[in-house]
Amino acid sequence: MKPCGMTRRQLIAGSAALCLPIPDSGFAQGVLDPQSLSAQALGYSPDHTQVDTKAWPKKASANGDKQRCRSCALFKKGESEVGRCDIFWGREVPDNGWCNAWTKR
Repeated sequence: MKPCGMTRRQLIAGSAALCLPIPDSGFAQGVLDPQSLSAQALGYSPDHTQVDTKAWPKKASANGDKQRCRSCALFKKGESEVGRCDIFWGREVPDNGWCNAWTKR
């Protein structure tokens, strides 16, 4: 087998760098665009009352009226009425929004 030009020490040092935590402050990437592919795939709406419940029956369930970003386990509250959503790579979403990834806190 041909050597790859990397020593064991370099490999271990490089692997350790991959395990470093990503600072939360650098994670946010602005407000989520409702027209983005990921938002559309999850039925995201910035206003939970505007969700098409025929297309997204989870929102039409018995506790659907309580489902909104602020009550979701994936939502991290910000300083105002917006926060960061882990499912959308830390983009900001309104606390009154909804998507099909909603998970009870």
